[in-house]
Amino acid sequence: MLTTFCFNADWRLQPPEEAMPPPSGGGSLTTSMATTESRSTLVNSPHPNIMMIGLHGLMYAFGVGYAAQYAAEDPLRGHVIGRSNDLNIAALNRVNFPKLQCVRALSRAMLSELNDADGPAEGGVEGGGGMARYDKWWDMLTREGVRLEDCTGALLGTLPTDEEGVDEGEGDEEGEGDGEDDDDDDDEEEEDDEDSDDWEDEEE
Repeated sequence: MLTTFCFNADWRLQPPEEAMPPPSGGGSLTTSMATTESRSTLVNSPHPNIMMIGLHGLMYAFGVGYAAQYAAEDPLRGHVIGRSNDLNIAALNRVNFPKLQCVRALSRAMLSELNDADGPAEGGVEGGGGMARYDKWWDMLTREGVRLEDCTGALLGTLPTDEEGVDEGEGDEEGEGDGEDDDDDDDEEEEDDEDSDDWEDEEE
């Protein structure tokens, strides 16, 4: 029994032409599809056993890293891929997948770029910015009772913490009895400053 499946969220999974309303005002069918559809036709009927969906791609979704540079040089490409991302994410709902529990971003490259940038960009992405898109997806999936996760299973937006406790502990032991109390106090303050705040918490 299939309970998990993965696909590339950059794919253009548009509905068939016969299912589309005729374009109004003499416009093209492509324009009609882009402006009237709120989600991709990802499935033909509900899949009652799917509980986890993994997403490849999403490099252009949050306006960070090398994809943001490409999008700045070729805005149409960034717009088309970002639009596909939005339509595909919107299709991940309890109507199509009644038992869906989590959606997991699988691209390590994308997650690394997000980590390096300390979260999505505030601007430079269609629709107001990478952070605006992240908030929209988070709210959409939360309303469905679905977790948005990274490839480790942590909530998307949970930044890794620095694992420096061992080195700092060894330094404290070597400095015991040296009377450098001021330095110890400074170390404690630095540790407090280095505690990583999750960018998804800041936006909630």
